Amino acid sequence: IDWRGCGEKGMLIHCCWEYKLVQLLWKTVLRFLKELKVDLPFDPAVSLLGVNPKENK
Repeated sequence: IDWRGCGEKGMLIHCCWEYKLVQLLWKTVLRFLKELKVDLPFDPAVSLLGVNPKENK
């Protein structure tokens, strides 16, 4: 996948996490969740895979 023309191919985490606008989206979502008393870390494992490190301890 190279939908942004940056040369990175086949990297889902690159396409769905590392772009500045995508990170801004995730930060906005996490800020909204924090207002709902849901505290999640800014981490691609949480956002993309649904893995919560706090639950795995």
